[in-house]
Amino acid sequence: YLKAGKRETKKQETYFGLPVLTTKPITDITYITSTCGGNIGDDGHLPITLKGVCWGISQNPTLNDFKTNDGNGTGSYVSNLTGLISNTTYYVRAFATNTIGTGYGDQISFTTLIIPPTTIWSSDFSNTYDWSFSYFTGFNSGAYWIITTNNPQGARSSQMGRINSTTWSNKFALFDSNYMGANLNQNNQYSCIQTENSINCTQYSHITIEFQQYYKKYSDTTMVIVSSDGGLSWNEGTYFPLLNTNTNLFNNQSTLNPDYETIDISSFAGNLPNVFIGFAFKSSIHGGGNAWMVDDVKVIGSNTKNKNAREINWGRANFYRPKVLIKMNLN
Repeated sequence: YLKAGKRETKKQETYFGLPVLTTKPITDITYITSTCGGNIGDDGHLPITLKGVCWGISQNPTLNDFKTNDGNGTGSYVSNLTGLISNTTYYVRAFATNTIGTGYGDQISFTTLIIPPTTIWSSDFSNTYDWSFSYFTGFNSGAYWIITTNNPQGARSSQMGRINSTTWSNKFALFDSNYMGANLNQNNQYSCIQTENSINCTQYSHITIEFQQYYKKYSDTTMVIVSSDGGLSWNEGTYFPLLNTNTNLFNNQSTLNPDYETIDISSFAGNLPNVFIGFAFKSSIHGGGNAWMVDDVKVIGSNTKNKNAREINWGRANFYRPKVLIKMNLN
């Protein structure tokens, strides 16, 4: 302005504040990754010391959630989001930090892709070292699982004949309650076959076991067992093989040969890295159960529920690590 005929220039004041920025659209979405970024239009008249994007499964994520570190300075930048879970909705905001604080861009959301059902692990029993054999402390088993390519071993399974599974000629697992030294004076048969090594089920929230079986019932219980802590403790799921698609078995009745089973074990295996599975046969009658043959076992991972999988009754097993007896593999 002018004063006393002399021109004077008013000094312009500088205001400091939080950075102002926008969040870029999400691109390149996969099952577990995506690309985003931000564009800093105003640094608040202070140097940008950190920029990136933050994300989470709740709205308005902050630096306390997952975040990228994409350096400093103003302008446009690209951020790579990793370690995501498939079929999950995430909320994302770009951020930039100066000495006053952190400014956030607008929030956007996206959903990662669904992973199709995937076979995580499988066994056709051709590699016998995939499995271990056990009985549980406190039970006098007297009969054990075997892996065989021969005809059924023992009185009970010999009456049934062998399983007609897809790969029976590669070997299959067999429990005969009256074989392998079973003592008719011994009660409480409780024997299992379980995986030798752990199965990594991370990235999959829904886990099922698929297998083929041939089973004849007589006062016994068949169980799927699952451990998620390396075999230190086990969960036992009691299920009842069916005569057909909707009829329970009675004593001395058999399943189809083969019978196809799909059991949901998501509660004990979903998104976990150290899972063991197995099959357990339990009978309180001395040598009086029949036989159970199992083959072509698969562990399937997905992030959507398998509507065809059976829901069974689970309980905490009243035992801990089973006592491993022997690797009994018959050719």
